Amino acid sequence: MIGRPVVPLQGPLEALGPDYSIWVASQPWSAGTARHAWRALVGLSRWLEAQRIELGDVDEDVLDLHVASARARVANPQAAQYAPAIKRFFAERLGMALRPARSRDLGGIPRRAAGPLAGVMGDLVAWLAGAGYTVGTIKAVTPVAARLSEWMEQRGVGADGLDGAAVGRFAANEAAEGHPASARRVGAVRSYLAARGLFAAAPPKAGPPRPGGLELDEWTAWLAATRRPVPSTVKEHRRWVEDLVEALADGGGRVGWDRLDSGLVREYQAAKGRDYSQRSRRHLASSLRALCAWAHATGRVGEPVFLAVVSPRRPGLSLPKTIGPEALGELRDAPDPSTPLGLRDRAIIAVLSRLGLRAGEAAALTLDDIDWRAGRVAVTGKGRRHVLPLPADVGEALAAYLRQGRPPGARDRLVFTRTRPPFVGLTRQGVSDAVSRASRRAGLGTIRAHQLRHTAATAVLNAGGTIAEASQLLGHASLETTAVYARLDLASLAALVQPWPAPSERGATP
Repeated sequence: MIGRPVVPLQGPLEALGPDYSIWVASQPWSAGTARHAWRALVGLSRWLEAQRIELGDVDEDVLDLHVASARARVANPQAAQYAPAIKRFFAERLGMALRPARSRDLGGIPRRAAGPLAGVMGDLVAWLAGAGYTVGTIKAVTPVAARLSEWMEQRGVGADGLDGAAVGRFAANEAAEGHPASARRVGAVRSYLAARGLFAAAPPKAGPPRPGGLELDEWTAWLAATRRPVPSTVKEHRRWVEDLVEALADGGGRVGWDRLDSGLVREYQAAKGRDYSQRSRRHLASSLRALCAWAHATGRVGEPVFLAVVSPRRPGLSLPKTIGPEALGELRDAPDPSTPLGLRDRAIIAVLSRLGLRAGEAAALTLDDIDWRAGRVAVTGKGRRHVLPLPADVGEALAAYLRQGRPPGARDRLVFTRTRPPFVGLTRQGVSDAVSRASRRAGLGTIRAHQLRHTAATAVLNAGGTIAEASQLLGHASLETTAVYARLDLASLAALVQPWPAPSERGATP
């Protein structure tokens, strides 16, 4: 039955030979595997004979003892490999009782872990599960954590000494040893350690403060108080002018504002903006003018040197880019509503195209900003907060997403979150990517999120609304900002056009 003559079976199990041969032949094994299974039983019989154990005394404990003995002597490598098969034979043909099976699944906890992180593996698994990671991902991440712990032990890195640099070295070492995916998976381990306070944040690079830093601090504080820009705008203003303030400072850091005159302002503007685009040069001019105006208003500079700032030539203004009703319908229908990602992207498109939100405003939208009873939504952007009515279709898209698509394990109260762990809120870029992804899926090319804002403003005008109403929708601080949309209000422009007189009405010029 085995296929060709094999080692004869002798000893206490000799009588089982024919039955075992038939049983082996009934298994879905190759001829080579069947021969190895036969040799495993021959080895067991010889061991039983040496130990003076009769067939009637064989149970699962005896079989396990045989395997342990074979491993210690390295004399019968097939003993461990085919022990489960022999146990099944004894259970099926001889009625040997087997112990209840024990699950070998530890839920992702590594079986062998050493080093400073060995004691947190169970907590790591629980944290990953709570964060929404799938079982498969957890089982892929925890071995990386175990190897990181062993790596730390080998290099004498304690739990309190693990920082970004150490993790980077570990990832490089993993890649060199054939584990390139570890660089990605160790990010989840790093997030867990940071959440538990076990990750040492890299201290900020201590460098000498830039000359004039205190003056710039005072200026940016004045900007924040008087103009109320968003923090990113303040940071950009500072970046454009800090070289000028540093050039005016002496060795002790004191700024010599008396040296700032019109010639220096024009010279700095020309040199700083030389390699930048026209749009960037306009930002430079705005920042430089704001600094010089502040210096004059606070008495640091006696002359109104801000008048020397040259405004770059603005290119011909173009109409805001919008999309038509048919394309908008295709864009809204592009995301798959049967998936959490599709429900989320549909809600994003509805919010942007109907409420005219910026991508950053949509990303900052929280669950507390939506007043379902009153049918209103509060929007924060550009340092201002305004309240908009919540249209029924937008409310339905948001409700469908919040009920069926938003992960229950989201870490914050932002409305739009990632659909894969970690479940954190989307960034401005993430919101914009959702629109671009849907537009490509619909075969419309690449549509940017801001085009939906333009489309919403244009829809107000096309429906008979006024510039003031469009301005309220967009949250503009001034009607002048919204005036660009007046060129799209064709109905109002048509009313302003004087009809061309008929030939009979045109008289000779006196």
